[in-house]
Amino acid sequence: MERAASAQLADHRGMWDRKPVLRLVYEDFYDRIAAACRSGRTIEIGGGIGNLKRRLREVVATDIQSAPWLDCVADAQRLPFADACAANIVMVDVLHHLEFPLVFFREAARVLRPGGRVLMVEPAITWGSTAFYRLFHHEPVRTSADVLEDGSPDPRRDPYDSNRRSRRSSPPASATAFIASVPRCESPPCNGSRSRPIR
Repeated sequence: MERAASAQLADHRGMWDRKPVLRLVYEDFYDRIAAACRSGRTIEIGGGIGNLKRRLREVVATDIQSAPWLDCVADAQRLPFADACAANIVMVDVLHHLEFPLVFFREAARVLRPGGRVLMVEPAITWGSTAFYRLFHHEPVRTSADVLEDGSPDPRRDPYDSNRRSRRSSPPASATAFIASVPRCESPPCNGSRSRPIR
């Protein structure tokens, strides 16, 4: 029996169909991500409307909501996958929704095989974009949240209620703190720079 898509995901798919400029921008993102993936299983977190599956063969598309085009319902902070089972984890516009991003990175380090990659696209949260997000974006953005805060995710929390993003802090301090918190990662997520694989 085919599952019905959640109202939000059905809405997002309709928006995708109605907005050619949005499709053009995001299709470029997905093409670049697909080209950067290592061969092997790819887990997509926040698979939404299923764009990555159109580009890669071995994709397990997950989201916190159900839809017929997704493979499983999963929380990025509690991944239902075996250790070292994936070559890549992909997420587009997801990290800023996670209650505790650090918990996700620990899960990613567990699930990725040696040399695996986390590939993601995130909106730039700058002083200039903050005004745009506060005035025109339908989801809240908290620029004062600490991205390295550790904790236990609340299963009752609506994942769209509150974004946890931090203002850019000085990269050396952030990189050092990140690497200390997730030892298997060789470099932190960075804006536009190349990263090193998880061992």
